[in-house]
Amino acid sequence: MVLVLDTNLLVLLVVGLVGEELIERHKRLNAFNVGDFRQLVGIVETASKLLFVPHVLAETSNLVRSVEEPRRTNVTALLGRLIGTTEERPVASQAVVNDTTYLRLGLTDAVLLSLVDRTHTLLTVDFDLYLAASRAGGNARDFNHERGLWQ
Repeated sequence: MVLVLDTNLLVLLVVGLVGEELIERHKRLNAFNVGDFRQLVGIVETASKLLFVPHVLAETSNLVRSVEEPRRTNVTALLGRLIGTTEERPVASQAVVNDTTYLRLGLTDAVLLSLVDRTHTLLTVDFDLYLAASRAGGNARDFNHERGLWQ
């Protein structure tokens, strides 16, 4: 399975890989805990590969830096190493702005939705994005459901 992560989950992954103790102190990760990070790592490990889009990487780069030095440098460097070893697929913004998804969910989610199909699986905590991907017939997983928040 080729796995596509949304921004929130990529932030969780990067911050957690730098140090699990940062998860509960990072201001962008209030909704997550160390158990969530470990569960995410387990899912990522089952994927044949990760696929990133520049839109998610740009958002992630800004969000992971919401920690003090020297952790800021550490998370930025780790994200850079991850980018250097992972496939990135550019999707032109022009290709999605005329889709109704763009108006409803925004640019980054519209780009993510454009990648979701039978060979790419989207893992997200955004329920609206999950529903849109599922309705479009793509493979999508709601991380909140998997972590037991929606029974």
